[in-house]
Amino acid sequence: MLRQIMYSSYATSPMSPTSIELLLRKARRANETNEITGLLIHSKSRFIQIFEGPSHAVNDLLRKIECDPRHHSMKIIHDRRSAFRAFPDWEMGFEDNPSPTANDVVVQSMIRMLNSLPVAKAA
Repeated sequence: MLRQIMYSSYATSPMSPTSIELLLRKARRANETNEITGLLIHSKSRFIQIFEGPSHAVNDLLRKIECDPRHHSMKIIHDRRSAFRAFPDWEMGFEDNPSPTANDVVVQSMIRMLNSLPVAKAA
């Protein structure tokens, strides 16, 4: 059974393109090892991320993200179980600096997309 999490947060301080690239490289390696897929959106100081994978791996990653000092004010937007991945081929997709006014539209679109995926049947 897969678990999907979407959250938003704010950077503690501005992140340079080099810092973001390093974060992505590390995340992609760890995500591949732990069967996590997802998407990170960065816009000025805001992050929106969705990640998915086996429940135990998602739980572990969520605990790490919650303790990460590079961001604050983390808010879970969406948390569900699913039979299918939304991002099966992305260890960590990335979009930098979309229009800040588009963030809410992006979040709502992502939630609609997730809700259209079949939910895993309870055992």
